[in-house]
Amino acid sequence: MQVARVAAVAALPRKLRLLVAVVAVVGVGCLLVAVAGVVGNPPASWWSIAGVVALSALSRIVRLRLRLGSSAAFLDWSEATLIVALGLISGPWLVIASAAGIALSNAWIRVDRVKLVYNVAAATIATTLAWVVLVIMHVSPHRASSTVYGATALVLAALMFTAVSELATGTAVGLSKSVPVWSVCTDALGMKFLIFTGNVSIAFAVVAVAQAEKRALAVIPPVLWLLHQSYAGRVRARAERRAWQSLAAATHSFNRLGVNAVVDAAVVGAATLFAADVVELELSGPDGDNALTRGDASGSIWRGGDLVRAEPTVLTTVLYSSGGSLVGELRLCFRSPEVPLGERERLALSTFADSLSSALVNAQSHEQLRSLAERKAYEAEHDQLTGLSNRAHLLDSGARMLERPGWTAPPLGAVPAPGEVAEPEQPLAVALLLLDFDHFKEVNDTLGHGAGDELLRLAAERLASARRPDEVLGRLGGDEFALLLPVVGDVGSATAFAKRRAAALLTAVAEPIPLGQIWLTVEASVGVAVTAPGEADIAELLRRADIAMYQAKRTAQTVVSYDAGKDAGSIDRLALAAELQTALEEGGQLILNLQPSIDLVTGAPLGAEALVRWQHPRRGLLRPGDFIPFVEQTDLIGPLTMHILDMALAACVSWEDGGLELPVAVNLSARSLLDRQMPGQIATLLAAHGVPPERLVLEITETVMMSELEIIEDILTDLRELGVQLSLDDFGTWYSSLTVLAKVKVDEVKIDQEFVSAMHSSPEAAAIVRTTIELARSLGLRVIAEGVENAEQRAVLAQLGCTGAQGYHIYPPMDVDKAKAAMWMAAQSAAEQSTATVIPMGPKRAPWLGRRQDV
Repeated sequence: MQVARVAAVAALPRKLRLLVAVVAVVGVGCLLVAVAGVVGNPPASWWSIAGVVALSALSRIVRLRLRLGSSAAFLDWSEATLIVALGLISGPWLVIASAAGIALSNAWIRVDRVKLVYNVAAATIATTLAWVVLVIMHVSPHRASSTVYGATALVLAALMFTAVSELATGTAVGLSKSVPVWSVCTDALGMKFLIFTGNVSIAFAVVAVAQAEKRALAVIPPVLWLLHQSYAGRVRARAERRAWQSLAAATHSFNRLGVNAVVDAAVVGAATLFAADVVELELSGPDGDNALTRGDASGSIWRGGDLVRAEPTVLTTVLYSSGGSLVGELRLCFRSPEVPLGERERLALSTFADSLSSALVNAQSHEQLRSLAERKAYEAEHDQLTGLSNRAHLLDSGARMLERPGWTAPPLGAVPAPGEVAEPEQPLAVALLLLDFDHFKEVNDTLGHGAGDELLRLAAERLASARRPDEVLGRLGGDEFALLLPVVGDVGSATAFAKRRAAALLTAVAEPIPLGQIWLTVEASVGVAVTAPGEADIAELLRRADIAMYQAKRTAQTVVSYDAGKDAGSIDRLALAAELQTALEEGGQLILNLQPSIDLVTGAPLGAEALVRWQHPRRGLLRPGDFIPFVEQTDLIGPLTMHILDMALAACVSWEDGGLELPVAVNLSARSLLDRQMPGQIATLLAAHGVPPERLVLEITETVMMSELEIIEDILTDLRELGVQLSLDDFGTWYSSLTVLAKVKVDEVKIDQEFVSAMHSSPEAAAIVRTTIELARSLGLRVIAEGVENAEQRAVLAQLGCTGAQGYHIYPPMDVDKAKAAMWMAAQSAAEQSTATVIPMGPKRAPWLGRRQDV
């Protein structure tokens, strides 16, 4: 330990300076009053005056020391001296003699001048108030101890003296240390009361002995010495116990994990334990960049900055680790010019410093381990070159996205206002975009792998700038990047949105990228794969995106979405065929969903379209587009079609329980229309379920309708003769759309959702929708618009005279029971409104529809 002293004595705090000034002025006033009282009244014996001066000085020199802050408070014999002195001299002379004795004692123990003035003034005030107590109670001090009343007055005078003295000391220490005055005054209160009681008892004993036999006063000094030793032992024992308790509490507070937490606990603990005005802890950094922290017992902490020390005395302890390396320095700063630490405190400081060194080393090790763990965790999820998510983190994020529910529900408790249509639940989809740079190998071969890495890093920054908050961008390896995003909407609309995001990524990297002295323009291909939660896992989604990306490269396109029909995974195809065969034989895996359609005028249900889902045991829930294109190329399409028809007709029969005699629609593939046995099989199913033929609608695409194959024409003729209804599906998507109606006899036309969704933005799409509706009405056909997704589209289609609509705005695909309940409610609602007067819609039309044209 090393002690350093600052030359200039620090200025006292402003409040403390004000206290000293006030006490000094009052003390001088009391002294002047006492001087005025002795003028013309000489003492009976100057020896008595001298004796009182000597007793006052001696009572302050022979004393017990208590530490209060960085200052020291003392328990002395002043109460005993006061009571004895009151029996020897008058009150005014006592005030003067007491001031003189205290001045001599302070000079003897070499206190600074400010303290000397304050102590003399405070003692003068206390002695004066004690004298005032006797004056108020009309007690003559010379005979006071001989009566109970007089003795009581002396005790009250001594109590006044002690209270004023303690208040003066506590206030000074509290203002000096910025701690509550009350806590200082009540510190060691039990010990102070014990000493006060002993002092008063001794004073009365001395007076009694002096009055009885003055020669017996010789016994008093040994008794006082024994009593002093007893007091001193109690004080030391108490101080030792409190010191070690405080040391244990302070070192226990080092059990923190962070270095700053240990530093804060050490600074506050050292300031409290060693009564330092300020504590400094400077930690040695690895590169010489030391970190300085200052604080005090109140918990105030200052970090860094220039050191401006206001304390003249500094006790420095160097902190070393168990291995001998430098940890830092602990400095105790005191406003007192002397270090108020005894041998016991210095030993405690050494123990404190050793514990602090160990705690700091442990905290630093913990922070290093935590930093290492955080870095390892970051590296486990991020690509080291680009800082983007790595393959593992991307796949994990995708797995979590695919575990979410596949629908977004409307707000809880939301009730549509009268006349409003409740917003339906919105489907959720997950899209994966796989981006691969074209000709990247040429960059590595020509400019080197360093340039290639720099190109990837700069390209990653461009891609990251185009990323949205809810998207996950990662590097899978090499020059492959992936963007994972959740999309609100069905798979079709999600695919369109994903393609727009792919275009945004390509735009982000389209600008030339600087590599040293040259600028490179990079090109990329993007594969897009979209699925709904529960229909495929992330590995399957990545496989699909990879297939789409390589298809984009082969066809020289920039963005290609996954097409199950072009999936070249032959092994997976063979496995899928065998698994479908098992699903057809065992049952339970193929699930029937129904999507109802409604009349746009009355809202009454027109029927429902059968949609099959495959709950695949390995690949999750598959939609028709995930397996039907492949099945159409196998002999399983026939059994699958019959299985779907069987489930659809069973559902149709169940509707009759609710009074619903509505048709069910089933899609027929081109391969099914090559099977001459199919009409007979359909007839058998109709008979088995007892369903009239007109309640079965077979949807056939216009490309099949326009086929010149004789077998297809024969089968269509057989189906019409059977009595089932035929529907022309996806109308408008083929070049022969306007002529097919004249060639083939159908009952219904379904407008493709591509034109319905584009009506508001494309005049051509709006014209196709309008023309199709007018043409079908002129031929007496029903017209159903597919893919209606908002109220605006519904209103415009009704205005154009479209018969019905189908889509997520009307009803999403749902299981058989929900579809039955939905159609029953729609039928009831339409029946209740059928008696109301229908007000025809006015002539106002959507501006983007243009004029009606006759066909």
